[in-house]
Amino acid sequence: MRDWGDVGDSGEARKLFDEMTERGCLVDVPAYDSYLEALCKGGKVDEAYKIFQEMGSNGVEPDACTYSIFIRTYCEVDDIHSVFRVLDRMRRYNILPNVYTYNCVIKKLCKNEKVEEAYQLLDEMIERGVMPDTWSYNAI
Repeated sequence: MRDWGDVGDSGEARKLFDEMTERGCLVDVPAYDSYLEALCKGGKVDEAYKIFQEMGSNGVEPDACTYSIFIRTYCEVDDIHSVFRVLDRMRRYNILPNVYTYNCVIKKLCKNEKVEEAYQLLDEMIERGVMPDTWSYNAI
């Protein structure tokens, strides 16, 4: 499943996802993440979001990696509003972004000349116990 996510082939990822379900296999967070990644890379973000919403009702709780898929996707399409919507949701559910997710947002903010917001995010990282790395500072 991971390879279909990496190449963005949502059709093949869906076939494998459905086959897992039909055979009674556990569809866990990594399986969902791979499918969501394939959908997002294939430009089907709305469809991915619907699947994301179904996760909880299927007993699978999204984790930081799941949310990061959407944050990276929204950064790629320059949708900062949606990036912060996802970050706010993570905060509400007390899910901590990792350094790579923060770096993605910091880089996008700086490219959009929102350096002050990038610094605020850097401060948030430190306050929440996520140590910035070289990439964090280089982006700013």
